[in-house]
Amino acid sequence: MGFPAETLERIYRNNINEVVKFFEEKHKDHYKIYNLCSETKRRYDISKFKGMVVEQYSFQDHNPPPFYMLREFCESLHKWLISDANNVAAIHCKAGKGRTGLMICAYLVYTGKCIDEQGKFITIDNSDAALDYYGRQRTRDLKGVTIPSQKRYVHYFEYLVKHNLEYRPSHLRLTSLILTSIPVNNGGAYTLI
Repeated sequence: MGFPAETLERIYRNNINEVVKFFEEKHKDHYKIYNLCSETKRRYDISKFKGMVVEQYSFQDHNPPPFYMLREFCESLHKWLISDANNVAAIHCKAGKGRTGLMICAYLVYTGKCIDEQGKFITIDNSDAALDYYGRQRTRDLKGVTIPSQKRYVHYFEYLVKHNLEYRPSHLRLTSLILTSIPVNNGGAYTLI
């Protein structure tokens, strides 16, 4: 889903009032919103959603999230969806494509399945299948997640899930930094060609 906008943006993005109306009419008391936007101007009045939860998993546009966030998001989403068969989730960033796609693909990898339009289970057995499925469902040109680092994180996450591994960040200490100057000729720098 694209960003539910309140200002002039609501003309070409999702109007927040229409988003609220849709969820209140179609999924009253059974929806949860996941906001992936980190931009300060991408905040909105969450009270409009009648007390339903809006969870924040912020990370920069055109980038992957901190790696630990993938599992936290998937666990939260999974817990919500399995707690009641009527529960639905709306996941959004600014346009609802890159960041949203990355997180949805991570979830597809996490669960290994999804339900198609006819209500049949589809097996998602790897990250490429998740990325392909998302691309087919979200875009006409079949290009869902296009940023290389975002696609790469879906592949990394698949490795962790398939091997039942926990992510543990490595801490490195920079002990020295050596900068070498450019040679100087008659008071000016050489042109390096």
